[in-house]
Amino acid sequence: MTISGSTPEEIPLYRVVGPDELASIQATRRFLPSPHGLMEKQFWFTKSDAEWYAHEAISRGWETTVTIVSTMASRGTRHLGVPFPDAGHMAISFTVGPPLSSLNADALRSGIRTVSTIEGAP
Repeated sequence: MTISGSTPEEIPLYRVVGPDELASIQATRRFLPSPHGLMEKQFWFTKSDAEWYAHEAISRGWETTVTIVSTMASRGTRHLGVPFPDAGHMAISFTVGPPLSSLNADALRSGIRTVSTIEGAP
């Protein structure tokens, strides 16, 4: 139970992933570091902000199909991330190492679920 005005113990976070990362998540049940050398993973606080980013990724040609996945993050894990705005949409970034490891521990406990898949025009 949450007392009015308090911070919930866990909140959902949403990530937009391409087919390769989706396959990795399904195989490992974790958010693994990028094989391209990126040292952080970005997540969105709301499904609508994740959908905005998904459409951005497709319109910019970064991916032709993206999937939005969601997991729960504990209060302690959230404090390890770095919140930031992206064109007015709030996101949070977890660096490789203890922050991402903490998020993965939360994800192993709460699961990672597929929210939706968005395809671009052929």
